[in-house]
Amino acid sequence: MADQGADPRCRCVAVAADLRHDWPNALAEAGFDTQRPTAWLAEGLLYALPSEGANLLLERITANSAPGGFLAFDHAEDTDALRSARAQVAEELVALWQGGPGEPGPWLTQHGWTPEVRDVAEAAGGFGRPAPPAFDPARPGSGRGWLCTARLKA
Repeated sequence: MADQGADPRCRCVAVAADLRHDWPNALAEAGFDTQRPTAWLAEGLLYALPSEGANLLLERITANSAPGGFLAFDHAEDTDALRSARAQVAEELVALWQGGPGEPGPWLTQHGWTPEVRDVAEAAGGFGRPAPPAFDPARPGSGRGWLCTARLKA
């Protein structure tokens, strides 16, 4: 941020942690305050977790969030078109797919969040852009992809 001349309005603390271990404790040790609303970003992550891992991640985020906390993430169904797209980037991305939480709206609601879920193709169209091929409903074999935000209920 400093290289861009940006002046942060908050304190930024980098915390290296493995999500398979006690990362909430690492945050607490770094001064994280669970009583203040927090913005969480889980971009490009959920698909690499089995459903149990996705549930555990959201349970920990929820437990460490004050009401009004914000969460954003992307997620998608696995399809032949998406596997092909991942393989074009890097073959090892194909094997990383574990499925994640499934349908994001109900999943978030079950954990006490108020979700806003947008279809990737519809979001692209809203910006005057074509849908990515793996999510283009006009293409055979495409699947659903979602851009999600949610607020933690009081």
